[in-house]
Amino acid sequence: MASPHQCSPPQIHLSKRDPIRAGNDVPALIVCKSATRVQQTSLTMPVFSLKTSSRNIGECSRVLTLKMTCTIFGNYTRFVILALSTVCLTLVSSNTLTLNFTIICMGSENGSNSTSIYDYSQNQRGWLFSAIAIGTLLGTLPITELFSRFGMRRVMTIYGLLSATATLLSPLAASYGFIWMFVMRVLQGFAFTATFAANGAVTMNWATLAGSGLFVGLLSCHVQLASMFTMPLASAFCISSVGWTGAFYLQGAMTLLISLLLFYFFRDSPKDHRYVTETELKMIDAEKSHTAEKRYRTPYLAILSDLPTIGLCLSWVGESFVFQIFFQYGPVYLNKVYRHS
Repeated sequence: MASPHQCSPPQIHLSKRDPIRAGNDVPALIVCKSATRVQQTSLTMPVFSLKTSSRNIGECSRVLTLKMTCTIFGNYTRFVILALSTVCLTLVSSNTLTLNFTIICMGSENGSNSTSIYDYSQNQRGWLFSAIAIGTLLGTLPITELFSRFGMRRVMTIYGLLSATATLLSPLAASYGFIWMFVMRVLQGFAFTATFAANGAVTMNWATLAGSGLFVGLLSCHVQLASMFTMPLASAFCISSVGWTGAFYLQGAMTLLISLLLFYFFRDSPKDHRYVTETELKMIDAEKSHTAEKRYRTPYLAILSDLPTIGLCLSWVGESFVFQIFFQYGPVYLNKVYRHS
């Protein structure tokens, strides 16, 4: 016969008012016979794991909180986050490159030599190419504060939707004239700034200390991946019956879907994610938990005067200059100078 001070056995009834959602605190009622303490209890279900910690209860019963975790990805949820983030950054970057190729076939489609509203002057083309940089400069100012205050999940979703909207509206804007197309390009550049902060946010919160290099390396490749994706895609649409507008519509739709998926699946902290197991959480936090024990003032002057840091910055500027020139003017150069169709 069970002791009056033990559950014999405990009956657990999940509240019907609060639906079960993995990763949330689920209220449960543990009913015991004159129990004064509920011992460590662990219940395992096919998909979910319910656990309660030892705590005192009243003479009869008391509502406790059970933590439920879904382990569908095992201990590798962080890599799903890495892949999703990389795809999102790649698409946002791709949207800034679409016009660089499609501008070749916008003016005279299907070999026609007739003048159209898409035949921009050299001065207008220069401004359309520069619009991305203008938007990036404007977007850089608030992006750090926005990430700190609202987190990557919300900010990256909004910026992704902004990029998707500007891309989807680009064909319509182009039909209304140069000014509207210029505005869409500025918005694309504004949204592009989120990729800078997202790289650090994902790595800091989701990577293990040993895996930080992998996260930084893969996330930093989004610019190159964007070029590898956009250039062949835009080329295919230019020679297809759909026309150059198809590149904008497809990339805009993909960015829209990925941004919504990011909002649904991504969490700013692994602790808040339903699919992160306790084992994976310990792997992410264990080696870097001590770094937050004490805060130090950032030595900006020492950083800016450090020769290796200066060398890295100059190297990055040189690399970005070459890549930017090729991404923007490479397709036009190959078309006008080497007569490649």
